[in-house]
Amino acid sequence: MNLIPEVTSSLRSSYTVSPADSVFSSDLVSSADSVFPSGSRMVPASDLVPTSVERDTFPALARTGDLWAMQDLSYWIDAGTAKSYLQVQIDTFEGRRKPRGMLDSRVTLDSQRKVDPRRTLQRSAVAADAHIDSSSHIELSTVQAGASIGAQARVVRSVVMEDAVIGDSAVIEDSVVGAGAHIGRYAKLVNYTMIGARNKVGEHTTLAGSRERASE
Repeated sequence: MNLIPEVTSSLRSSYTVSPADSVFSSDLVSSADSVFPSGSRMVPASDLVPTSVERDTFPALARTGDLWAMQDLSYWIDAGTAKSYLQVQIDTFEGRRKPRGMLDSRVTLDSQRKVDPRRTLQRSAVAADAHIDSSSHIELSTVQAGASIGAQARVVRSVVMEDAVIGDSAVIEDSVVGAGAHIGRYAKLVNYTMIGARNKVGEHTTLAGSRERASE
């Protein structure tokens, strides 16, 4: 994690990379796409010299007064885990994150879509061509194009990717189902389980916190 103390639109005198065992009070992190001109004095000429932009280049620029930083209060999250990835979806539905046109044109929030009154669909994004049984329950979840949700199935705080099949009476909670995966009837996925693309989960199977790789 890279932290810049008291960030403003001014030159910085210090740039710190936090060790894994350190605790910082700052809630600011650096995020940048860095492009250096050929022959830059800040980058070693030899490819054989190990170099870290965060640990070597940025601190050196700060020492010479050549490092600028600008604070941005936009929504940001490290979505590198199943838990944080799903949190992005929830934050969108609860208004903490604005989609700003990032939703696929085939996907509409439930408030913008007419649904079968028998179906429970709460604060979710469902593709127009997804197949959703009228008796299913979908809450704080994303169901992508071509996916199928069976009768009496529950999908809560989860993501069902394109062409995935959720069997009748299956329960998907706090989990991610990969593209083309097949979840059998009465199966239960909980506690940030991740099912890889085209994988199959058998009927009546319960998985908690599992990581199932994509199937060939």
